[in-house]
Order: sequence, then C-alpha cells, then structure tokens
Amino acid sequence: CNKTNMEPNMKTIIFTFINIIILLGLTSCAGSGVVYLPIEGNPSISTRFVDGNKVVMSREIESTLSIISVKKHKGFLSIDISVTNDGQNDFNVMSDNLTILAYNAENKSNNLKVYTPKSYLKKLQRKQQRRNAMAAVGGSLQNMSAGQSSSTSKTEVSGNVFTSSSSFGSSNSTIRGTATTKTTTIDKDAQRKANKELQQEMVNRRMLQNAHNQNTESLLLKANTLSPNQTVGGRIMVDYSSFYNKKLILSFKAGKDVHKIEFK
Repeated sequence: CNKTNMEPNMKTIIFTFINIIILLGLTSCAGSGVVYLPIEGNPSISTRFVDGNKVVMSREIESTLSIISVKKHKGFLSIDISVTNDGQNDFNVMSDNLTILAYNAENKSNNLKVYTPKSYLKKLQRKQQRRNAMAAVGGSLQNMSAGQSSSTSKTEVSGNVFTSSSSFGSSNSTIRGTATTKTTTIDKDAQRKANKELQQEMVNRRMLQNAHNQNTESLLLKANTLSPNQTVGGRIMVDYSSFYNKKLILSFKAGKDVHKIEFK
C-alpha cells in the first residue's frame, strides 16, 4: 500500500527535477537583476537547492508547481516555472493561469499584468522598432556631414565714397575691409559609403533582434494540456512596478488546485 502511494510522488520528484535542471539554463538567460526570494512558512511549500539555486515547490492534491526564479529584468518580472500533473485528469497550463498581487511599503496592493507569449513578443518588437527608427534617423543625420570639407578665404576689399555739402564742401574718402568666404565641398563617394555602412548596420541590428526574439519565444511558457505524470515548464513575463515591489503573491491555477506562494 505504501509503495503504491509513493510511486506517483517519486515520479513527480523525478519529472520535476529533470525539468528544473533544464530550466536552470533558462534562468541564466534572464540576465542580472533584482531577485525575489520565497517567504517560507506555508506547510504545502518546500525549498530545495539545485546547482546553487533556491527552488520553491508547492504541492497540492493534483499538481506540483516549482518556481525556479523570480527576478526583475529590464522593466519586467521574469518568472521561470515548472508544473507537474499528479492527478488522474488532464488540465491546461498557460500564462493566463498566473495572477500576481504586488504590495508597496504601505501594504497597498495592485494586480500586475501577465503577458501571453504573443503579447510579450509584440511589445518587445514594438520597442525594437522604435529604437531602430531612432538609430536610423541619428545615422542619417550623421551621414549628412560625411565627406564634407570646408575652407575659408579672406579677401581685402576697398571702395571710394564721395560726399558733397553746401556748408562743408565736398570730400572723397576710401573705405577698406575684409570679406570672408566659406566654401563647402561634398564628396559624394564618401556619403554613399557612409549610407551603405548604415544600411548594413541596420540589417545586422535586425538580424540580431530576430535571433534574440526567436530565443525569447522558445523560452516562454506555451499553452499545454498536461496528462497525468506529465511536466511542462517555461518563462512567464510580467509587468514590473517600481512602486509595488515590496512583496509579491503568486497564484497559479493547475486543474482544481490553486498554488499560492509569497515572495519578497
């Protein structure tokens, strides 16, 4: 009897920890930032160290949720999770299953926006497009002066001025001065070269962004239907609030279970 009860638990641990080891590679891709740590005390929650990383595990009746990492990165919260189906029925796992309540120093709360993979990638691409436009405009303005050279020449000039008056008679005087001439020469070949280099730079920039976006997309948690004893994991992106950042309460729905874990 004990053996029958223990087998699903051992399978859960094996599946979960294989997935955690894989996801630890994802966590390193999130870069450095503010790391949130779990608040312990909930009897259904345990923490384990895997390769030096503190992983929190929440066990409910039909599922196990593992939070590998919660960290701030470039204006977002990056949350790496793993979910295992310990029950007898299928259930769906997706980013919409997650809700986050964030608290400030006065203990006031606010719900943070959770992104689906599609909505996060769309936001990321819009930001890249704005940056690309600014870089292209800046490069074009800089290229306007490419191949330009200026020279300045000074020329002495003089002229005679004749005046006549019934009271004072007439006079003839000479006025001398300096005329300055500035000449700008444009090297068309140099400008064409600069414009070509800018175009190539923008192409390379977009190629790097596309590679980054493909890598990011591969890490994000996709919608999956989990059958019994199956495990899935990935990254969920959430808006970060610099005002509501003292404590986080993560709630994740897995089938009939709702996992709640607090972080600070």
